[in-house]
Amino acid sequence: MTWILTRSGRKFDLARPTADMVDPADIAHSLSMQCRFNGHTSRYYSVAQHSYLVADLVPAEDQLAGLLHDATEAYVGDLVRPLKEGMRTHALQAALCWLREAGEVGANVEELNRHIYLNDFRPEACASKPLINAVESFYHQVERDVWQAICQRFNLDPDLPASVKHADLVALATEKRDLMPHHPEPWPCLTGIDPHPAYIDPWQPSYAAIHYHHRLLQLMTTTHRATAA
Repeated sequence: MTWILTRSGRKFDLARPTADMVDPADIAHSLSMQCRFNGHTSRYYSVAQHSYLVADLVPAEDQLAGLLHDATEAYVGDLVRPLKEGMRTHALQAALCWLREAGEVGANVEELNRHIYLNDFRPEACASKPLINAVESFYHQVERDVWQAICQRFNLDPDLPASVKHADLVALATEKRDLMPHHPEPWPCLTGIDPHPAYIDPWQPSYAAIHYHHRLLQLMTTTHRATAA
């Protein structure tokens, strides 16, 4: 069995996701029911509200991408950032070991050493994309395929705009300030990132679902109209 049953009663096949399996109401409902930071917040705060905040922080043309940037979590859930990064780093280290064991110590290793900062990985752990794809975790393969289906459904570029990536970090810094316990150790991913001035007032799941769904439908209409024009 490779499929899950969604809120609307649809079968969503994780092994073979397609755009027609993606439903805006399913995304809104699921993200509204999932708490950020694995539930370690002072009050309930949903992925739906986080995504809504990100959409608020980007230019109008990027708001649909901002609202949907975490939409895969409606189908595959989420992993805490340190675990997700650790899985990718492990895959990259496995690629390096594979190269060495295969005796590919010439140009391939030089290329590996030149490949700098894939996302926020350490330079010494980077490899070429084809090799990474061969050894990356099953979770990341499924997540990538689901994201492709979501992008087809909403006519999005799979590569997120720089504004969305930055807004995601601003939202994270704001959530850290407003919803997480104080701890003196800094979060490296937030170096140079200032939180949003406005404080977060967490929404209840039903409220988050309604607002997320309404905004998604609104942005689908305006974005698709602009694309057609």
